[in-house]
Amino acid sequence: IRKYSSSFLTSIAIWLLAAASVTVLPCSSGVTVPAHQDWTMVDETRFRSVNIWVPLVDVNEDNGAIHLLKGGQSLPTCIRGSHIPVAFDPELFQDHRRLTEVCMKAGEALIYDPRCIHASPPNRTALPRLAAGLACIPREATPLHHVFDEATRRLERARQQLEGTRDLFQRGLIADWQLAQDRFAVLIAERELELAANPTRHRHLVSSLELLDAQRRVEMAQLNLRQTTNMNNRGFSSLSQIDDAKRELSTAESAVATAQAKVDAAAKLDAIDKTTGPPREEDPKSDKTIDPSKDK
Repeated sequence: IRKYSSSFLTSIAIWLLAAASVTVLPCSSGVTVPAHQDWTMVDETRFRSVNIWVPLVDVNEDNGAIHLLKGGQSLPTCIRGSHIPVAFDPELFQDHRRLTEVCMKAGEALIYDPRCIHASPPNRTALPRLAAGLACIPREATPLHHVFDEATRRLERARQQLEGTRDLFQRGLIADWQLAQDRFAVLIAERELELAANPTRHRHLVSSLELLDAQRRVEMAQLNLRQTTNMNNRGFSSLSQIDDAKRELSTAESAVATAQAKVDAAAKLDAIDKTTGPPREEDPKSDKTIDPSKDK
């Protein structure tokens, strides 16, 4: 901390304010600020950034003083940002015993490296704990913000689930329908991510999601029919149950055909929108049309 505070205060003119915030730790709520590292603000292979934490009230062990990991500025560089999994085990710092408490007066400033792990215990007083936070970067650095979006997160989770399911299936511990469900979950997550990245193909991608779901229902119905037939051969199901499974499969196959037709039609409409631009609006006061791109 001394190293960075000295450098910062003697070279204030070469730093830029990249972000600012005010945080509130509620009073008597039991809410904690879990151990974390602050977001990456620059390319840390080339630059260093500093964060400044300024309590707006006196902070101590009763109202949630900040706790820091000594030597945290020497932790390895990693990408930190919105929804990005942390690079350490938070449970190691759950009770704050590995962290150092920093009691401060209102208006004092704590300057630290954003890689430093820090946390705050609950505010047990009758007043909220207010603090201002600033993120500063070198003037020559380009500010960065990394985001791990929800679509990507769902896809990663679906892939991890499928990997575990395949292992269990190969060991004979789960049924084939569960493997099929998880496989389609990955396909749907991939399509959702593609939809988020390609808004110009919105119609086609949305309808293709419907098609994937219909195909999933077909595969589930096929597995159900096969299982019902096997059970009938062993005397555990009736012919009426087989008929029900066949009707379920037929319905699912019809849904696939309908969804495929929607996909084909949507692909054509998206292609038209891509070449002609957004639809033109009608002027209610005249017979002319208004081009949104020329309407000022």
